[in-house]
Amino acid sequence: MTFAPHPETVARTLPREVRALALRTLNPFRVQRAKTECAPRWITLFVTNYCNARCEHCFYWSELNRKTPELSVADLRRLFGSIQQPVRTVRLSGGEPFLRKDLEEIILAADATRMIRKVAIPTHGMLRNLCDRLEGLVPRLRHLDLNVSVSFDGLREHHDSNRKIRNGFDLAITNLKRLLPLERQYKRFSRSASISLTRDIALDTDGGTPEVVKLIDFLKREADLDAIGFDHIRSAKTDVIGIPPDLSSGFTPPPSVDEAPEVLNARHSEVQLSVAEQAQVNAKLAPLVSGRGGRLTSLRLDKQLEVRRTQKRVVDCLAGYVDCVIYPSGAIAVCESTRPFANLHDFGMDVMRAMRSEEADEARRRTRACACTHPCHLSDSLAYDADFLTQFFED
Repeated sequence: MTFAPHPETVARTLPREVRALALRTLNPFRVQRAKTECAPRWITLFVTNYCNARCEHCFYWSELNRKTPELSVADLRRLFGSIQQPVRTVRLSGGEPFLRKDLEEIILAADATRMIRKVAIPTHGMLRNLCDRLEGLVPRLRHLDLNVSVSFDGLREHHDSNRKIRNGFDLAITNLKRLLPLERQYKRFSRSASISLTRDIALDTDGGTPEVVKLIDFLKREADLDAIGFDHIRSAKTDVIGIPPDLSSGFTPPPSVDEAPEVLNARHSEVQLSVAEQAQVNAKLAPLVSGRGGRLTSLRLDKQLEVRRTQKRVVDCLAGYVDCVIYPSGAIAVCESTRPFANLHDFGMDVMRAMRSEEADEARRRTRACACTHPCHLSDSLAYDADFLTQFFED
């Protein structure tokens, strides 16, 4: 399939006044079409629950390393084959996605459909065979773009202490540097980094430069990397509003080692910034980001802050209309903040049938008034928000 020009590419060719009028006039029809079709443009696909890191802020900690069945490559071929409209991005998540030995087969299966524009893989980047695998995969891609984003929790001491992998920081940096020639050789491949904004690296605690600023400089200087994103630490207590308790997924940072596992949200204040602190950090990061991606990240961070400050929706949420979440077992949810409404096995691995089912309609009905700061769902919905788009194109 030949993809149509990206809407942003088209929009930027228009004079400012025409572009603003077009956004205001056409966007309501885009939103209505999205709600009618229920065809995901973004899919978050957890390919595994296994992970060899033990991050202290991991929202998914309660599901990690359970011996649960995982969708096979054959299952995923059927899933990808059921896609009826072009998908902008499939996010292959986990766990650690590269712990799946058949991850390359999964990506090639997505590539073969010609219906997926991009595959994005968040990874801790601390596997010794990571580069060898990507060097074998990337030349085989014919239709989709592939981005690999390595996550960081600070410089060496904080990063390794949090991830619980010896020399993990050095290994992640080595892998990022080694992937640079691959990025330069193949236009379909890109590298990026994502920084977790925990309190211990984001705040200026000693009157000096916050560690996150030093980390940004290090990544730019040592890894020749400009594509750097940020994620605030989220918890079910402070970042999910209005979801019925029986529908909530309850994903949140783990308890301390001396607390019972059933004590949810107990540690969020240890790792998560307060609203005032988040505003301070956002302002400090804004001038440090660059390019289209950096600008989008900065605007999204401000929207997340607005949700936390007001404890209400700041955008028409289209989670479950333009995107969905699929777990390793095939369970499918309208968003990460809610429990799965069904399993794709019950729909013959047909994601379109599942998204247009009565079960999906009921899940969407029960989430009409909620709000959250989830970066993926928020970003996906902002792509259909006229005020946000106008601001983005004007800046």
